[in-house]
Amino acid sequence: MKLLRILSAALVATTAAAAWTHDGQSASAQGQAQLEPLDYFDKLMPVLTHDRCINCHGDVDPFTNRSHEGGQMDPGDNCTRSGCHTQANNTNVESEDDWKTAPQAVWFVKQAGTGFVHKTNKELCDQMADRVANRGKQEFMDHLQTDFLIDLGFVGRSGGAHEDPEAAPPSMPKDTFLVAAARWMDDGFAVCEREGTIVRTETIESDRTYNPGTVQELRVKQSGSREVTVRFANGQYETKVQVKGSVTMTQTIRTETCTTIITTNTDYADADDPSAGPNAGISGRASVDVKLQPNGEYTILVRLGPEKHRSIESTSIQDGCNSVLRPPPPETLENEWSPSRFLIRGKLDNPRDRTRLAGRELHRWFERISPEEDPWLPDHYAAMAQDGTIHPVDIRTSWNIRYGPR
Repeated sequence: MKLLRILSAALVATTAAAAWTHDGQSASAQGQAQLEPLDYFDKLMPVLTHDRCINCHGDVDPFTNRSHEGGQMDPGDNCTRSGCHTQANNTNVESEDDWKTAPQAVWFVKQAGTGFVHKTNKELCDQMADRVANRGKQEFMDHLQTDFLIDLGFVGRSGGAHEDPEAAPPSMPKDTFLVAAARWMDDGFAVCEREGTIVRTETIESDRTYNPGTVQELRVKQSGSREVTVRFANGQYETKVQVKGSVTMTQTIRTETCTTIITTNTDYADADDPSAGPNAGISGRASVDVKLQPNGEYTILVRLGPEKHRSIESTSIQDGCNSVLRPPPPETLENEWSPSRFLIRGKLDNPRDRTRLAGRELHRWFERISPEEDPWLPDHYAAMAQDGTIHPVDIRTSWNIRYGPR
């Protein structure tokens, strides 16, 4: 059930809610690219770090008289009963007799309590995610929507004590804030990151002879693989690309009296830090865009960075015709390839549960489909068929993406 339904009918009718989507659906329901959970939470930060919030969540401590103009208070007292923070008459909200600091707030301590002071977006996200996990999404939205003190914060009041006529409310209206909170719980799953692994492996094996027995016979034998591993952890996408293969082309030239065989071999592999050993893999970063459809179908587009590879080409000649042919010396080439990408298509087992995207797929590629779905090897190292056909490539993909833990 969409978290937007938790909001009141009045909120749904607001311009802010209408601006959230064109038709009242979340980004994932419309099939748009999905942000990271922390990106959704970042929309809440202008309010959570505003003076109106942090005053009650750790910046002011009336019990030690730190940053509290009214003097030190007894820990058993509260700000209303002390006659200090009585409700101002012009706040346009109902009166309340429990003006207080946030419970269990720990002043200037980042790791505990409900304090917001000096915390990063990830630390605040973890704190909110724990509350949602322990108390539920409904309780969280009810707190944001109905808590009287939050209303006072959004109108820029301190509850009646030492009111500053210049005190500014948060730059974000409350309606917009509530919609952003609902999106964090709906599209961001009320967590702070996703984790998991994507592995895509291409392999090609072929051995084909063209014009066998003729005056110019050509045999092309090849074996190659490319494995891309993407791991999600701590809000980052680490990749490792391993490429290795060889292509051997043997040309047999026959005359009536003799035969010459010319063999050219190309070995290729990724080239990263030479000290890491042969075929150690190319490490880097990736970006991942997830698009979810209402029926549970989804796509995952993985974008990789540029790659550097090394290929070694050598030629040998069996000269049965006493010709003057001489093989060239071996040549090593450093190849720099542009960024690449690949696409995964899947479907959720349960369209209502979008917290895990997992699956595996194995298919053999015979023809061009699209730049995102075609394998990488044929356009870089693997030999194409001499008659215009395509040597098949086996593509194996597995993925397991989970939202959380915190």
